[in-house]
Amino acid sequence: MKMRLLLIISMFFAVNVYGQDKEKVFQEFETAQNCEFPGGINNFRALVTQNIKYPKEAKRKAIEGISIIQFTVNTKGKMEDFKVLKRVGEGCDEAAMDAMMALNANYTWKPALNKDGKPVKVRKAIPIRFKLDEPKTNPLESK
Repeated sequence: MKMRLLLIISMFFAVNVYGQDKEKVFQEFETAQNCEFPGGINNFRALVTQNIKYPKEAKRKAIEGISIIQFTVNTKGKMEDFKVLKRVGEGCDEAAMDAMMALNANYTWKPALNKDGKPVKVRKAIPIRFKLDEPKTNPLESK
C-alpha cells in the first residue's frame, strides 16, 4: 500500500511539474535556450523602430523619453501579455505597443526551450526611445 501511494504521489508530482512548465512564464536566464527573433534581437529592435509612428501631440509638445514594454513570447513563438513598464506619455507608449503588435502579426519567434528541449514561455522587455530629430539648420547661416 505504501509503495502504491508513493508511486501515485510521484506520478502526480511529475505531471504537475510538467504542467507548470507549460504554463509558467520563465525569465531569460531560467531557460536552457532563449527565444530568438528571425534575424536576431537587433533586427527586432530595428523593425520596432521602423514601425513606430511618433504621435503628433508628442511631437507638438516636444515629448521625448524611453518607453519600456514587457511581453511574453509563448510556446508557439508569438508575443502576448504586453505591459508598459515605463511610460513616456502623450501617445508614445501606445505607438510602441502598436508597432509591436504589427510585428507580432508578421513574425514568429523561435520559442525558448527548457532543459528537456520543450518550448516554454519567456518574459522579455524592450526599451523604445522616442527622440525628435534635431532641427536642420542652414550651414550658411551665421550664428
